[in-house]
Amino acid sequence: MGELAEAVLMPHPTLTKAVDRLIDRALVYRGPSQGDRRRVAVFVSDRGAELLARVDGAVAEHHRLIAVAFGQERTERLMRDLESLMAALDHAELRT
Repeated sequence: MGELAEAVLMPHPTLTKAVDRLIDRALVYRGPSQGDRRRVAVFVSDRGAELLARVDGAVAEHHRLIAVAFGQERTERLMRDLESLMAALDHAELRT
């Protein structure tokens, strides 16, 4: 859960509530981590995978529209810059 909170840029308590709601909707479930049975992992259910497949198409179309409106090269540069910003912020947090 801690790694997931970091990946989605959410505070741990907020993520826990969001995961609880996804569990209530049978989209994900919790279970022991395969690497370390003491840790809790979140897994996508079959129902969640079906929803994710539908959403993936919409996300791809959204990205295509952005590239058309902003230009492919500028869009790729923006994505690289945003990834660099996130890495710099992560690095700055480690130093504080």
